Amino acid sequence: MHKITNYIFILFFIFFSTEITASEMSDKRGIFSSMQYYEEAGDLVGEELFIFPGCGDYCVLFQIATGGFPYAELLPLKVDGNKISFSLSDNRYKGTSFSGEVMKDKIKGSLNFNGVENKVTYTRGKSYWQFE
Repeated sequence: MHKITNYIFILFFIFFSTEITASEMSDKRGIFSSMQYYEEAGDLVGEELFIFPGCGDYCVLFQIATGGFPYAELLPLKVDGNKISFSLSDNRYKGTSFSGEVMKDKIKGSLNFNGVENKVTYTRGKSYWQFE
C-alpha cells in the first residue's frame, strides 16, 4: 500500500508540475503587435513579436517596419520570469535590442533602435498580417 501511495503522489506531482509549466508558457507565447498602416502616408510602421517555444526555451520572430519594406528576424528569446529580452543580429539593425515584461494582454518595454530608446507597448492579439 505504501508503494501505491508513493506512485500516486509522484503522478500527482508530475501532472501538476506539467500544468504549471504549460500555464507559465502560455503566458509568454503569442502574438504581440504595434504594427499599423498609415493610409495618408502609405507607410507600414511598428513592430510585431511572435513568441513561441523553441531556440532552447523560447524563440521570437521579431518584425519591424519603419515606413519601408518590413524586416523580420528569428531570434532566441532570453526569459527571466516575465522579463524578456533579445538583440537583433543583422548588420543594418546591429545594436537594436528590446527588453520588457510580458503581461496578460500586452508586453511593455523599451526598444533601443539605432541608439535611441523608445518606450513601447505591444498588444496581444492577431498579427497585422492576419486578415479578418
